[in-house]
Amino acid sequence: MRKPAGEARLSSIRPLEPIQVETPPVSDDWLHEIKYDGYRTQVILDGAGERAFSRNLHDWSQRYSPIIAAAEKLPAKAFILDGEMIAPEPDGRPNFHQMHSRMVWNAEQFAFVAFDILHLDGQDLRSLPLMERKAKLWT
Repeated sequence: MRKPAGEARLSSIRPLEPIQVETPPVSDDWLHEIKYDGYRTQVILDGAGERAFSRNLHDWSQRYSPIIAAAEKLPAKAFILDGEMIAPEPDGRPNFHQMHSRMVWNAEQFAFVAFDILHLDGQDLRSLPLMERKAKLWT
């Protein structure tokens, strides 16, 4: 896909790293999320095409080509999705031990679990509260 004139290409954003604590906070001010057993990944779509980056910002678009192709069908012109690439079992549970072999032989058996949207159609969403971003992600 060719980039239209004047349209900036989106760059991957270094993800925030979790902080280990002795006990999780307990209050209505906190949101707890499942740790999927996979690889942290950002999927990016813009006028230049779709790409996927590892948490260390390595371009893994070729490794995740079926997921990348599916991203183009989402109802947006440009986005950065933050999530995790997993190798699900038939019952949906992620199988970390299958990640490497599927990267090499069966990339169509990956699933991308998006848990945040950082950019959408020209708007940087990182300053919005997480729950607002999650609402946009669902939409």
